[in-house]
Amino acid sequence: MSIVNQYGEPYENYNDLSDSSGLYGNNEELTQIGMMSTGPNTEVYQSLASLRNTSRQFVSTNPIAKGTAQTFTSNLVGSGIVPRFQLKDSDLKKRLQDLFHQSASKMNFTEEKSSYYTDQYHVAHNVFASGEVCL
Repeated sequence: MSIVNQYGEPYENYNDLSDSSGLYGNNEELTQIGMMSTGPNTEVYQSLASLRNTSRQFVSTNPIAKGTAQTFTSNLVGSGIVPRFQLKDSDLKKRLQDLFHQSASKMNFTEEKSSYYTDQYHVAHNVFASGEVCL
């Protein structure tokens, strides 16, 4: 498990992220006045399990958070994320779309009774609720 940057690449050393000497003085000064001497990514990484558990519990017990998660998921997935082929050859385009729809009924990652589209919904919901999903 790792914290990633804005490009989706993992940070190699979390301690390098805690260098705040350029903005607020050196780390000794921050420690003396009671401020954390680590950066935000280090702090989040150290409490990531607690943050996920709290978020999951909040979405499952709070009706407003639950509704927000459902709205986000519905807006993101809608009736299903499907490819829209930008091809000039209409015959090839139709064959590719038919092939995708045939294979979508067989693409289920979680259970035998689920489908590609319900898996999309569950993935989007879990990413919103806990920031991660594992298939």
